[in-house]
Amino acid sequence: MRRTICQIIFALCLINNTLFSQKKDLFTPYHTPENNKERIDSLRWDFKQAGENNGYSDTASKRIFKTAMLDLSESIISSDTSHLVFRKDPVSEYLNTILKKIIAGNAELKNTNFKLYTSYNNEVNAANYSQGVLFINLGVIYRSASEDELAFVICHEMGHNYLDHVVKGIKKRIEVYRNTGFSKELSKLSKEEYNTRAKTIALLNTYLARHLNYSREYELQADSIGLRFLKNSGYDPKAAYKQLMMLDTCDEFYFLKPIPFKKYFDFEDLKFEQRWLSNEESSDWGSNMASFEIPDSLKTHPDAKIRGAVLLPMIKIIGKITTAQKSEFTTTKTIALYGGLERYINENKYSLSLYNTLQLLDQNPNEPYLILNTVRCLLEVSFFKQHHYYSYVVDLPDKYFPPAYNDLLNFLSNINDKTTLTIAEHFLNSRKHLVDPNDPFLGYIEALTKLKKQPGTKNTIADEYAKKYTDSYYLKDIKNRSLLILE
Repeated sequence: MRRTICQIIFALCLINNTLFSQKKDLFTPYHTPENNKERIDSLRWDFKQAGENNGYSDTASKRIFKTAMLDLSESIISSDTSHLVFRKDPVSEYLNTILKKIIAGNAELKNTNFKLYTSYNNEVNAANYSQGVLFINLGVIYRSASEDELAFVICHEMGHNYLDHVVKGIKKRIEVYRNTGFSKELSKLSKEEYNTRAKTIALLNTYLARHLNYSREYELQADSIGLRFLKNSGYDPKAAYKQLMMLDTCDEFYFLKPIPFKKYFDFEDLKFEQRWLSNEESSDWGSNMASFEIPDSLKTHPDAKIRGAVLLPMIKIIGKITTAQKSEFTTTKTIALYGGLERYINENKYSLSLYNTLQLLDQNPNEPYLILNTVRCLLEVSFFKQHHYYSYVVDLPDKYFPPAYNDLLNFLSNINDKTTLTIAEHFLNSRKHLVDPNDPFLGYIEALTKLKKQPGTKNTIADEYAKKYTDSYYLKDIKNRSLLILE
């Protein structure tokens, strides 16, 4: 019986909530420890107490503030229990060494019980939730050029926490919502007969901009105090400016160089065809998103160049501090990059995972994980092609994508599901000698291939895997996948 796309997507996601720990040149999944009741209760208690100590006398404001604080704690817990943040993995442990160094250099931070997590997200972002809770995204880690730059991100978020910006921001929103003038104008608009929607949006934007002006000011304040924390910790102040300039280009693709398709996908009995890279549609792909811009008054963060310009005079006053590049940073950055590949898989963005994998494979041609992930992506694309869900997992070419990514999208579009499967098998066979035969990931790839080619044996494939490997992580996905095979 045909399953829905939601069932397929859900089942495929069960396997992918992981980061990696490194063992020689082989990366294996890191499993996040489950939350215990005491830890969750402690987190809720911290935010409940903060919600009670709000300083309001009126019932409505008290209720709104308490609810906002409770929502923050539940958001953290939800991310944690959904395995979207990591606490004891190698990346988080490294980030916490930076955190401890910053606290050691800044006495005013020593009374806060900071809790820093790695957020399983490729976006270049970080967050402070108040009460010492900090999230640092994978994307920030692998796009940073040095530990000093990464330390500035942590210092910036610690600055938000030190200045109590989250709590102040909630109170500013309450101030806007409870504003008597706002309520009266909104009530007046509701009685008008014409053009009420446009007028309501304009009114909301006016009051929203008033609140967001504070948010933008908070960012500059966090930059300023973050710079002080950075300098006091012995890190290079210039890294703050460099990091802000990176943020100015962070929406661009991480890799831009052409992919050597023939090097990867040309085999003795399956020659690579140049026409696989051709595009028969218009070269003017995509829609003109550049024409849509958010008004400056409605941006929560000032432009990175503006923030950099504000910091530069302070950096010049501090002077130069030289720090050595640390090998731990290079290792952590690599792990974060690999974690980013898995996150794309988790989000069913197979074309993005494959694109970045092939780019990394060009640098590390003997890396087992990259070899196996290339095969996995091709197998998944073949699977979704066969069952007519290709457009859910692979992007369409777009004029705003780099040429190298559009080439990959053309390649995936021009080969059918059987050819995709054949290429995946040939690619693995040509490099299988580089992979440990006892690697559970290899066994998982081989099980997926059998499920694709021999759906009639789906009930025995999971059993065969279980006999050879003790890895419950991949076994769970094989069992779920078996349920989705269409007879």
